[in-house]
Amino acid sequence: MQQNPATALHAFVEKWQQRILSENLSVADPQNWGVRSMTKLAAFSADRLELANRATSIGELEALMASAPIANGTSLATLMAAKPGNISFASVGAVQKNDPTTTPAAYANLVFTAVNPCRISDSRLSQGGGGPFMNGTSKTIDFGPDSSYSFQGGSATNCGMPTSVGLGQIAAVMFAVSSFSQTGAGYLTFWAATAPDPSATVVSMFYTAGPVQTAFVVAPTDLFSNVFVRGISRGANTEVTTDIVGYFAKPIAALLDCVTTTSGGVSIPANSFLAVSAPACAATHNRMSVDCFPGNFFQVLAGDSGTTCYWNNPTASAVTGTATATCCRTAGR
Repeated sequence: MQQNPATALHAFVEKWQQRILSENLSVADPQNWGVRSMTKLAAFSADRLELANRATSIGELEALMASAPIANGTSLATLMAAKPGNISFASVGAVQKNDPTTTPAAYANLVFTAVNPCRISDSRLSQGGGGPFMNGTSKTIDFGPDSSYSFQGGSATNCGMPTSVGLGQIAAVMFAVSSFSQTGAGYLTFWAATAPDPSATVVSMFYTAGPVQTAFVVAPTDLFSNVFVRGISRGANTEVTTDIVGYFAKPIAALLDCVTTTSGGVSIPANSFLAVSAPACAATHNRMSVDCFPGNFFQVLAGDSGTTCYWNNPTASAVTGTATATCCRTAGR
């Protein structure tokens, strides 16, 4: 009988929790690793859970749990100005067809959209990759959009990469890069595939022999139809995985969400003057305009910055007037 998924996940976490404590594995807060990790593991897709079940070290498992280190909506300009130590920018030192220097408009107002971490590539032959990164030899990694990344050791899914990648709408991608089975010390450099190799001056991550090491890289896409990133190792050979965690694109313009509120009918007596304030908007909306609807034989004047209806009824009979307000908000992300 097939095991309940929740039961299987609990058993998986308990197995690793016991290993961490019994083997004194290097993790933050080892006593509570299972509690801290359960939420992330529970959100794994089926193919990512399969990768987790094949993990042979705690470093490899924690690399799979790496999520975007920034929040949705973070602007690329803000991120680059902050220069966080755990994120490198592959565009630095690379002169390419489209980059923030040569085509600033293409990179203006970009904001981050996170995706569920997904394996894009794995160099290990055992996982379907093409072999380790060798000293001085570069490799090209296809970030899509593709229906499957299994051809380079990655997921058999599309990894949540939208088809807008293929329309040149995504100007940069963020991915987690992890180093495994290193034969010694070295460093990795990543850059847009159409740019010159900047590895003499740019470092995406350093690695040493032994533990799994993970860092985050932001790479410009050159706005081509498919996103290709090149990587190279300098120093000892190493196995490398890349996992997409999100992308930077211009925010999608949202249509205004508008509603109309009305004061209802207001009786304007014969041969008289009447002022009525326009109805208020809900706290979530802003008043954009006020309209006053009279009968056929009297005058309406705007007043108080357009928030009040002034009716003048010169006729011998009462008439009915209505004040309405158009209330709008910008739909949230």
